[in-house]
Amino acid sequence: PAMEVPTYLPARLGGSRVADNVVAVVHRRSDGNPLFMTVLVDRLLARGWLAEHDGGWRLTAPRSTIESDVPDDLRHLLEGLFLAVAPEEQDVLGVASVAGAAFDAPSVAAGLGDTTERVEAICHRLCHAPRWLEDLGSRDWPDGTLAARYRFRHALFQRVLYDRLPPSRRAALHERIGASLERAYRGRTAEISGELAAHFQSGRDHRRALIYLEQAAVRAYDRHAYREVFACLEPAFDLLGTLPDTEDRARDELRLRRRYVTVLSQTAGYTADMLRDNLTRIQHLGRALEDVAAQFDALSELCLLHANVGDLIQAEATGRELGAVAERLDQSAALQVGFLRGAVALWRGQLGAAKSLLGEARSLPVSLDEAERPYGVNPLIAVRSFEGLRRWVTGDPSGARAIQQEALSLAERHARPFTLAQALAFHATLLTLDEDWPEAGRLAARTLELSEDYGFPLWRGAALVIVGRVLVEQGEGGRGLDEMNAGLDVLRANGLRLGLPMRLGLLAGACLRIGDVEAGLAAADAALSQCRDSGGRFFEAEIWRLRGELLLLRRRGAEGPARSALIVEADDCFTKARSIARAQGALTLERRVDRSRAGTPTGRKVRRVG
Repeated sequence: PAMEVPTYLPARLGGSRVADNVVAVVHRRSDGNPLFMTVLVDRLLARGWLAEHDGGWRLTAPRSTIESDVPDDLRHLLEGLFLAVAPEEQDVLGVASVAGAAFDAPSVAAGLGDTTERVEAICHRLCHAPRWLEDLGSRDWPDGTLAARYRFRHALFQRVLYDRLPPSRRAALHERIGASLERAYRGRTAEISGELAAHFQSGRDHRRALIYLEQAAVRAYDRHAYREVFACLEPAFDLLGTLPDTEDRARDELRLRRRYVTVLSQTAGYTADMLRDNLTRIQHLGRALEDVAAQFDALSELCLLHANVGDLIQAEATGRELGAVAERLDQSAALQVGFLRGAVALWRGQLGAAKSLLGEARSLPVSLDEAERPYGVNPLIAVRSFEGLRRWVTGDPSGARAIQQEALSLAERHARPFTLAQALAFHATLLTLDEDWPEAGRLAARTLELSEDYGFPLWRGAALVIVGRVLVEQGEGGRGLDEMNAGLDVLRANGLRLGLPMRLGLLAGACLRIGDVEAGLAAADAALSQCRDSGGRFFEAEIWRLRGELLLLRRRGAEGPARSALIVEADDCFTKARSIARAQGALTLERRVDRSRAGTPTGRKVRRVG
């Protein structure tokens, strides 16, 4: 029958060309059954969902819209076919429609209160004319039951039969089928937790539905299927709202929200109000239940949130508050505090404080698994990534590479996608600053692939900036700038401003490399503005240096006083850059300023004009 659809459609539609997606939809919805095809095409034409355009027939509605619509005529046709089968077959088909598009005979038997053998015999008949079902073989249930498995030959069959059942009957059947599966899979319910959750939700057993929604969410998280985590937890919150306001309900909500925020913080960026709302709710529940660990983790995420949106002053204050809470917990909490406070100090350009905080954190005897936190990156790994940046900027590039490689090796072993993406991004950033372009590009490409697979906007934006900077060095200036700006757009769209001055500085450097002075100055000025607004001065000296270099490049097209003024303005930039770098102890950046200054027209301090 599948071959008949491409033949039928052109003949029905006057011999005109028919788009492939039209053929696919009609085949999927009709299985090539001539009656079904006729009714379906009539429906598509009547709805205006199939129309002729430029000499060919195309769908004018999304496939999802078409596939969710059961034409009345086709529904009536299926109901007529259903009423033509024996009553016992009608009973089996009705219960099977509740069991699912694919189902096991023992589940249907449990719903009917009949024997599995009798249900199997009826299903076997229904696999032949008029072929309601298809035989899928069998599978072993954990309790030892050999379960014959079937599926409806067409999804429409299940939907029409399911809709025929009264709501109360459907709910009772879902509960019976769910209970039979629960018994059969005792001790292994996680394997079918999604199926169990669906049955108990529809059966209105909210407590059991919550149990299996949580199991399904945990299972999805362990597989890094983050969209499925949301799909499980969001209905779980709705169900919680139907339960009495008890301490057990509060503990359930706290546990589920902590899982929800773990994924939300990694995938939704920081413009999502729901992240802040959930953290506020977690803090409230943690205080009410006297759960110090929950309060600590929520406060940790708030510190990250403040930092990521570019409010380093508030992040610093939250970090101090976090330290007080950590005193009531174990050394893994102390590690988290050291990492967060050290990272904030680094971004603020307080390199001495960063050295002390990051060093203390690294010295704590905490294992990789013990260090794992529910939100953000693993601090045992992240503290090394930040220490790598600190070492590079203070004049130890070889030590920086060594500890960044250590962080990356730990992240590979740890195998958590978000932490691995972070370690890759930081290592690629270090290599970019150190102008190791091929290796920076390789690691950035890995970061980008991982971020796109799992939906991490922070690391995707960071990776695009580095990929673009490498392209500029490879002679693809226009494409490189486009990639860098695309990465900056991703970060801005998700409210992610942490490290933005550094990334705008990389853009300014790329513009300098290709001689685009005006775009480079715009990037440098935007970076300096971000430094002022966020309190993030880690890369400020380098940005002033780049601004000076861009002004020197601009002077080539100037003459007379304008040329001299540009030289003086550039020297002012170098003076600021050197002063900031020296005050911070940023030896690498100070050396860069000295090299730039040596390239001024006289090679010495510029004589001021006017």
